Amino acid sequence: MTMKLRNRLIALVCLILFLGLGATLFLTTSSRKPFAVILFLGDNITSSTLTATRLFSGGGDARLQLEDLPNAALCRNAAKDFSIPESASASTAIAAGKRVNRGDLCIDSPASGTSGTGTNLPSLLEIAAAKGRSTGLITTGPLTGITTAAYYAKTINAGDQADLAAQFCNHAPFDFVAGGSSGLEPTNASSGTNPLSKLTSNGVVILRSMAELENQPFWKTAPLLGLLDPSQLSLTHPGEGDPNTPSLSDLVRSSLRLRPDRLMLRGYP
Repeated sequence: MTMKLRNRLIALVCLILFLGLGATLFLTTSSRKPFAVILFLGDNITSSTLTATRLFSGGGDARLQLEDLPNAALCRNAAKDFSIPESASASTAIAAGKRVNRGDLCIDSPASGTSGTGTNLPSLLEIAAAKGRSTGLITTGPLTGITTAAYYAKTINAGDQADLAAQFCNHAPFDFVAGGSSGLEPTNASSGTNPLSKLTSNGVVILRSMAELENQPFWKTAPLLGLLDPSQLSLTHPGEGDPNTPSLSDLVRSSLRLRPDRLMLRGYP
């Protein structure tokens, strides 16, 4: 072995040791932040629902993928004024982290006997956006559904679909949104009004099919709104890979391709 080759081998070994030591120090001493946070929400995931799903999928000994998660917890989300919550108060507890009265959506009504209109509660998405994070919202139900609206709306009447639609269109755009178009499409063509005009004026690109989402260039940074007809969404049967009935996983895959750096949450119908 020549002197020159031996020196090269020694240098290579030293380089490998140096890189290995550096990687070890980085992994053991540095504080690593999560690249992204994805929150999946499924309405009515109770013990009885999980039991029925397990029995249907394979009998009493079957296990669901949900049950193989490394961590699990039970959540108590009673309403502020009632022991049993409904969609608005339960969604607020998750989206904004505070108990509110039944029917209130991300707004903390004042105590009885006091004056005031209540305090607006920021949702997880709004907090993330305020900190400079990219944000997204995906649902296989309507974007004006109560569970989904908890991330952008503030109201003491969560059943007012027209108000939820107006708040969605006037809210600062999220980076990526996809879901059912019910309640957002123009209802009176003769009036010439379009509730989505506010979004387009803010630079939001509106796409109306899974094919358009798939064909959207990933390098464009404009906010995206996938406004899909409810008949296009796969609710009861898996539709992976079917552009005519995209499933939740199709929408998530598309969002990861187009906005891989965002914090994303989604509501389930």
